[in-house]
Amino acid sequence: MKNFNNAVLHKQLYDKGKRKLGFDEDMDFDIWKAQVRKKLISLIKLPDVDFNASFEIDWEDTSNPQYDEIRFILNTEPGYYTPCHLLIPKGKKKVSVVICLQGHSP
Repeated sequence: MKNFNNAVLHKQLYDKGKRKLGFDEDMDFDIWKAQVRKKLISLIKLPDVDFNASFEIDWEDTSNPQYDEIRFILNTEPGYYTPCHLLIPKGKKKVSVVICLQGHSP
């Protein structure tokens, strides 16, 4: 049967592919972090701005038995703030990081 669904094709390609910057537990974390940071900067092409980002913790909750949640506000560039949620699983030393950025404006 012929496939007319490009999402199926993309998932197959994704599943077969090796992630060039995927985290490998055998690799030194600081080396991996530096590589990912360098690639991210090259992709998003941030302008050089003399600015010190700041953040403030807005709310914390440790009552969930599976994770702690911290909500904070990140001042990402002059005059702009980003609301953030950090979920930290309980009882695990190393976990994968997932960053979910909202792709829309109000």
